[in-house]
Amino acid sequence: MIHQAQRGFTLLEMVLVMILVGILSAVALPRLVTKDYESAFFKDGLINGLRYGEKIAVASRRDVGVIFEEGAYYMRLREDLDKDSGDFTYPILSPYPQERGQSFKIKIPKNVTFSGPDVNFYFDPTGRARSVLTDDLMPDEVIFFVDEYRINLVTETGFIYEDRS
Repeated sequence: MIHQAQRGFTLLEMVLVMILVGILSAVALPRLVTKDYESAFFKDGLINGLRYGEKIAVASRRDVGVIFEEGAYYMRLREDLDKDSGDFTYPILSPYPQERGQSFKIKIPKNVTFSGPDVNFYFDPTGRARSVLTDDLMPDEVIFFVDEYRINLVTETGFIYEDRS
């Protein structure tokens, strides 16, 4: 009778590996989530969120307001279909699966420095960025800063990109 060698790991080996992975994750993971990562995540979220709002405006042929408040920004549809009147009161639903059914609102992390335009703006049905106060086109480019990252919004086209210069 020929015996085949058994394959696999012993219970002791499995437990030791699990303990080592637990220790490494407790020590290494907090070092990975630093301010640099949070600002990069928020920067990417801001770019994608603004692109999402611009796409909603073009696809629905309605004005989409981008409203900044203390510690967050959110997007709303204009109340009235008439372009020149109405407030931005109808919430846009979040595209993220974990927030299904909730309105789109992005919180700015506490340890991330963020600066943007002095006034709220909206994307019109052609995708251009206009001032909420005057309905005029915003300046040629609207600039956002997320820590050391610079994000540009070209107002005439609605194109949003990260300036890496």
